[in-house]
Amino acid sequence: MHDRFAFRPAHRSDLPAVLAVQRQAHGDAFQENAEVFESRLEFAPDAAWVAEREGLVVGYLFAHPWKGRTPPALNCVVEALPADCDTAYLHDLAVLPGERGGGAAMGLFERFERWCRAKGLGRSMLVAVGAAGGFWSRLGFERLPDDAALAAKLSPYGAGAACMVRARLSEGAKS
Repeated sequence: MHDRFAFRPAHRSDLPAVLAVQRQAHGDAFQENAEVFESRLEFAPDAAWVAEREGLVVGYLFAHPWKGRTPPALNCVVEALPADCDTAYLHDLAVLPGERGGGAAMGLFERFERWCRAKGLGRSMLVAVGAAGGFWSRLGFERLPDDAALAAKLSPYGAGAACMVRARLSEGAKS
């Protein structure tokens, strides 16, 4: 099902297309600037991919190592990674609305899974926004209970935002 897309590592030159996909996929509410994505590429160049169809970027996934169970803030440039990272933080996965359901998201997520295994990170974490919690639950992510610090961190993501975690898949498991 993924064969209608080409997947490749993301590069700085892809950032204008990434920002365009972000705008169409997330609307005005969750826009992050190019510097945010550049910081992710700087610290984890092997953890960012794009999905292309007919030579055009139609989706992306950016991730990086992290520590603990509190995500980075929305639209925050990461200056340095924490010491002893134990978590794969899935910063953002977005696919153009017209391409959803065609396999781009799963193709990107499979690359993320391979990266997690290669890095030996013990768990994955993300912030689910809007109605995305159901998608992530089907992939094995579970919502963390909100506490005051987490609720404050999640407030810019809007009502219903949830920090979700998942234990790493075993080598033989399929995503």
